[in-house]
Amino acid sequence: MTAGASVSPSDPRMEKVYRYFRLNLRDMIRGAQGAGAKVILSTVATNLRQCAPFASMHLPDLSDYDLQRWKNFYEEGIALESEGKDAQAIESYLRAAAIDDQWAALHYRLGRCLLSVQKFESAGKHFTQA
Repeated sequence: MTAGASVSPSDPRMEKVYRYFRLNLRDMIRGAQGAGAKVILSTVATNLRQCAPFASMHLPDLSDYDLQRWKNFYEEGIALESEGKDAQAIESYLRAAAIDDQWAALHYRLGRCLLSVQKFESAGKHFTQA
């Protein structure tokens, strides 16, 4: 869906994305109101817990060395999570996040593990970040 069109949250172009979104939304509202329609804006209801991210991106300046370290911690977390060792998986995922916290799927996996150990507030923050 977004292949080749993703923009990292830390990318300077993100400001432009938000500006265009704001302008497009404004134009749609004006068009609808100009046609006599009443407009209601709301956020879309989502189930973050059961909706994995569409895309993940690493920090743009991540060195090969740090990327390998990140992969090792991330893959270790996946293995632990698949064995039902969520508390240990959290530790591995947090080590990966200390190197690069931009990877959306990392936050999604962290959210799932935190949810399973009943750390609901932290889980929610990671689901949202994902």
